[in-house]
Amino acid sequence: MHPILGFLIVVGVLFAVGFALYLPFLLWFRRKRRLGKAVGGEVHFSAAGWVFIAAMLAAMAAAPLAGIFAPDSWFAMRTRGDLGFFRWAICVFVFTNVLESALMRTEWLRLLKRGPPRQGSAAEEVAPPAKWARRPWKIATLRGVPIYVQASLPTGGVLVALFTDSGLVESLAYCVAFMALIGVHELGHFVAARALGLRVFAVRISGAGGSCLTQFTRGTRDTFLLYSGGLLAQALLLALTLIAVALLGSPSQGVARCVVVTFTTVNLIVAAINLVPGKVREDLSNDGAILWELLLHVTRGAPHPLAKQHAASPLYPRETNLTAIADMLPPGFQVGVEMLNDDSTTMEFVMAVLQKYLALDAEAAKAAMLRIHTQGGMLFALADRAQADAVADGITREARAQGHVLVCRAVEASVA
Repeated sequence: MHPILGFLIVVGVLFAVGFALYLPFLLWFRRKRRLGKAVGGEVHFSAAGWVFIAAMLAAMAAAPLAGIFAPDSWFAMRTRGDLGFFRWAICVFVFTNVLESALMRTEWLRLLKRGPPRQGSAAEEVAPPAKWARRPWKIATLRGVPIYVQASLPTGGVLVALFTDSGLVESLAYCVAFMALIGVHELGHFVAARALGLRVFAVRISGAGGSCLTQFTRGTRDTFLLYSGGLLAQALLLALTLIAVALLGSPSQGVARCVVVTFTTVNLIVAAINLVPGKVREDLSNDGAILWELLLHVTRGAPHPLAKQHAASPLYPRETNLTAIADMLPPGFQVGVEMLNDDSTTMEFVMAVLQKYLALDAEAAKAAMLRIHTQGGMLFALADRAQADAVADGITREARAQGHVLVCRAVEASVA
């Protein structure tokens, strides 16, 4: 076959594969736009997003191109045939998604950009409404703390299985071992928080990591123990695995080998990713960011990484209308509810009503609660005045029933 003809065939195949992969997402967005339920405005790929997609397609092209120009190479032999190309394409797709998630946490890369938010969103950029959000599943309760998982949880195990050319049983073993690894990390945070006497709101686990939502610490020692708890748990798991290998020998195949690889090599990779400073969400930094800022606090006198959360928060008069404050008004806000900060309502109650009445998940509720605490209040956009009245009435009745003075009322944007 002529190289140029082969190249054109490869390009055509790549476009077909790319179209097949993204067609469900394109149809899904079009349907949501048609129903008027898209959150945060129209979603588009940024320039970096298009470059990222191009790089993914180029990586997929490496397999057929290697078959044309270097047919005897190790890579060409591993990706030869329809099955080989399919496995390589899935591997690239999973790897680029994991890489995108990691880079987005560092705020170095933004693959998507949004327009002004549409009505019906629960908050400015906090979370999508419950009707279409990818809600986590509650699987258990540990000492009164709900544990949630997302469907993406086995992603890391799938990626490792694809790289190691594993069969079905080994692939399942990698997935289970990876889920156990992430669970151990979050369990480390949970144990540290309970040992320090901190309240734990929820534990959430996903393929890109997880989060253990707790009260904030104040002292340097407590902050270090809480935010290094996950890494310390991973280190303990690594040590126990190495001890077992030293005593029993290193397995060469089967499920045992999958577990050892996950608890050692993959464990170290996950730990390295956790040490990269970044933000899980606005106002919520990851372990690496907190530990790095804590190191600067100790060595160079920089502010404590949680100083903003502990700073005295503004308290507006009860009659304050947040729509009259420009910095408080989310873009495109028309109608919704406002919630004012006060010095007696507990953080746990605010998080609970945000999850119950605005359908935020635990992580988004904590981010919104922190924003209310640090800026004195927050506006949440809703679909119409009737929905806003119902939400405000429900939150207010529940607050009064529990003895809280929380102010939550329906508001509309002022017309200039």
